[in-house]
Amino acid sequence: MWFFAEAFMFMFCCYYFMAISKYWIPLMIPNIVLTTIGLIFLYNMPESPRFLVSTHKFEKARQVFKLMARWNGKDPDLVDTFVFHEEHLNE
Repeated sequence: MWFFAEAFMFMFCCYYFMAISKYWIPLMIPNIVLTTIGLIFLYNMPESPRFLVSTHKFEKARQVFKLMARWNGKDPDLVDTFVFHEEHLNE
């Protein structure tokens, strides 16, 4: 509901500035740029390790944990020693 309220307010503001001011387009440029950046990050965002483990995709989960370890300055080779509880139950 929060996103719907935010989208409604954004559309209201767009209409308001379009009706009141002839200089409404420069106001929309930062929004377009930020939306484009957000879509690029959304496209490149990996799945959640929790979701991958719940769907029994353990190797993909390890790859995501390795990526997280590299971003946090930790040793990514430590991830190879992870044994997930669900993985152990399937053996």
